[in-house]
Parts: sequence; C-alpha cells; structure tokens
Amino acid sequence: MALPRMPLRMNKCYFTFRIYNRGDFTPQDSDYREPLANRVYLPEMCVIGQLVGYRGFFRLQRTQTGDSNPSTGSAVFRPEILRRAAQQAGVPGIQKGDRIIQINETACDFNLIHVTPLSPYRGRHLLILVEFEVNRKQTESI
Repeated sequence: MALPRMPLRMNKCYFTFRIYNRGDFTPQDSDYREPLANRVYLPEMCVIGQLVGYRGFFRLQRTQTGDSNPSTGSAVFRPEILRRAAQQAGVPGIQKGDRIIQINETACDFNLIHVTPLSPYRGRHLLILVEFEVNRKQTESI
C-alpha cells in the first residue's frame, strides 16, 4: 500500500461521522461477533480534516452482471482535533466500521475500512489516516 504524501497545510474539509455503538444496545451474534439486527449508532461527530482521496481501480469485484470498482477514498486528520471533537460529542473516537454520512455538506454513505496513524517521523503520529469505501447494499436478482 502506497501512503499518500503528507500535506503541509490542511485544506479544510468537513466530515460528519456516525459512530457505531459497540456497547450492549446493538444485539450481537455470539458466534460471529457481528450485529444481528439494525446497528445502533451514537451521536454524530463533525470533524475538520483533509481529503487525500484516490479511487481504488486495482480492486475489481466480480459480480453476475460484470466487473465493478468500489468507490474508495482516504482522508487525514490531526489527532488533537479528532480527540477534541470526540470529547464534545461524547463518543470514544473513530474506528473501523464507523460511517461517514456527510462530506462538505454533501450527503454520502461510506464505511471506514482502515484507521491508522501516519507520520514521516518514527514514533511521532502527526496525522491519522482514514480509508473508506462506499456502503454497498446487498441485493438479490430474480
């Protein structure tokens, strides 16, 4: 995986996250540790970050109707801004499985697939890299 270049200045982009409730409110399957019914989410959290997105053309998915490319992207956030936004919203922070429901006042539906610290210096985490892909609905054809 090639990491994106580190931005020197942040070009503001407003993200609204819907944090997945990992507590007792969402029923879990004891064998597979995944939600049984509708997911329960915590309050929404708005964070300023920078979109450093790309489109994942290298991950073709085979379907019955042909090949398709999932819409993917990435963004970076400063850790102190993420921490402050999480404290204000009363949520634990962002993790894999959470959703992005709005980018710059544009409604969207992305699932977070990867959250990791990103730093050009060893041992110093200056930015948090978040990768996301479109939330795909499972449908059956007749």
